[in-house]
Amino acid sequence: QRFDLTAIPSSILDKRCSGAGQIISDVRLVDGSKDPRSTATEPANATMPLTLFFKNNSEFESFEGHVGRSPILFMALSGNVADNKEVKVTSIKNISWWQPSSGHKHDAMTAQAQTLCDTDAPVADVVSLPTFVPQENIDYTNVPATLTACSLLDLKVNHGALLGDATEHLYQLNHVYVTPPTTEDKIIFEDRLFGVFDCWDYSKKIQVGFRAKAMLSLAGLEPTGTAEEYQTALASGGLRHPVLASVRVRVKRKTEAQSAGRADATEHSQASNDVSTVVVEAEPLNLAEAPDIPNDSVEAIHGLLAAGSAPTSERLVATTLEDLKPSPFYNMVIRGEPSDKALVLLQFSQRSVGAQISNGFRLVTDNVKDACDAESEKKYGAIACCTIEKSPDFTAAGKGSLAFAVICKVVSASKPQHTVEFYIESMEPVVSDHRDRAVATIKQLQRVASVESRNATASTEAAWQQRKCRRLQRYPTMM
Repeated sequence: QRFDLTAIPSSILDKRCSGAGQIISDVRLVDGSKDPRSTATEPANATMPLTLFFKNNSEFESFEGHVGRSPILFMALSGNVADNKEVKVTSIKNISWWQPSSGHKHDAMTAQAQTLCDTDAPVADVVSLPTFVPQENIDYTNVPATLTACSLLDLKVNHGALLGDATEHLYQLNHVYVTPPTTEDKIIFEDRLFGVFDCWDYSKKIQVGFRAKAMLSLAGLEPTGTAEEYQTALASGGLRHPVLASVRVRVKRKTEAQSAGRADATEHSQASNDVSTVVVEAEPLNLAEAPDIPNDSVEAIHGLLAAGSAPTSERLVATTLEDLKPSPFYNMVIRGEPSDKALVLLQFSQRSVGAQISNGFRLVTDNVKDACDAESEKKYGAIACCTIEKSPDFTAAGKGSLAFAVICKVVSASKPQHTVEFYIESMEPVVSDHRDRAVATIKQLQRVASVESRNATASTEAAWQQRKCRRLQRYPTMM
C-alpha cells in the first residue's frame, strides 16, 4: 500500500555507498505517536526504521541537517504485512522522495523534536527494517579473459564473431590509451556514472562505454571514490588518465526487449542492435609491479594483428622519434605510413618554458632525446598546448627525467638543433628506477606496431596458445 508520512528523522542507523557513488542510508523516524502494542500507562514512542537512497553527498548532507531537529514529508512510501504478521515499510528507488514539511503539524513536531529524539526516551519500532541484501558483484578481475585488440572488438567489422553461440564473453585489451573526458562530455546517465571514451591501441581506435568502477580506476579514485568526486575533478581540470592501461571489456548479447526498444544508454557504445560492449575493469600500467614482458606474449599479439584487418591511421603507434616525419596531409608519417597518434618514451635534458596564449598555456621543451635510442645524438622539440591547470602534466622535471608521451602532431623544426618538433597530447612521468622496464615496454610495443599482416602468420599459433589473460596489468603467460 502506498502512503505519505510526516516524521522527524531521529538518528542515522547506517550509511553505505553503492558502486555508482550513490549513498544508501538506514534512518529511524519518530512522529510523536505511541506504541499501539503497549499496555503501559506511558507507552514508548513509536518509531520506524526506513532505508533511503541519496544521489550524492550533497543530498545526504541536506537530509542530515534535519536529523533530530525538524520533520520531513516522505512521499510514495510502500507498506505491506508479511506472512508472519510483520509490518514492513520501504522507499521505492527513483519513485519515493522527501522534502521539508510545513504547516501546523510541522510546527508541533518541531517543538517536540528535542524530547522525541532524546537518546534516553523509550522507543519501540512498530515496523521491521527489511534486511539489506547487496547485489552480488560479478568478479571480472580474477577470471580468465580472452586477449584481443581494438580492431577485433569493432562491432562494425566483427559483429558476429565476438560471441558466437554464447550470450556473454569477457575480453582484455592491453596497453591501450583512453582519452579522458572534457567538461562538455556527458558522464552521467540516469543518475549513474557512465562515459563513452575513445580507446586507442596498436591496431585501431574504437569507442567503448565505461562503467563507474572502471572510470574511477582510470582517474585514480578507486577504491573509495564517488561519482561526485569524479565530477568535481573533471570540472576543476584535475581529472587525469594514464598514458597506458589494461581494460576488460564485457561483450553481451542484448535481450529481445533491449533490441526492440530503446536500449539503456549505459549498456552500449558501439552501433549494434543486439550486442553491447562495456568496459567493466581498468588498471593503469604499473611499472613497479609489472614483470618483464614475455616475448612469446608479444608474439601472441602479432597473431592477433594477423587475424585482424589491415592497420589504419587511427591507431596508437609505438615508435622511435627518428621515425617521426611531418606530413602536409596527415598528423604525421611513421615509417612511410600515416598515423594519428604515436607513443614514445622521452628523455629530457632541461626544464620546460611556458607562456600564456589566448586560449590556454603553451609549453616548449628543447633538446629532447629518445630514451629508447641511447646511441642517437638527435634532438627534438616538444610542444604542449593545454590549460593552465594541466600545465604541470607537460612540464619536464629536469635533466635526465623520463616520460611516456602520446604525440598528436609532427611539424618541421623551427630551431636548427632540432630534427623535428612535435605536439604532445598526454604525458606521464617515469621514475628513473623504472627506466629499464619502461624502455623494454616501448620496444616490445614497437615490435607490435611494426608488424604487417602479410608477415605475421608465424605468430598465429602462439596467439592461440595464449588466448587467456589472467591479470589486468600484464600480458598473458603460459600459466
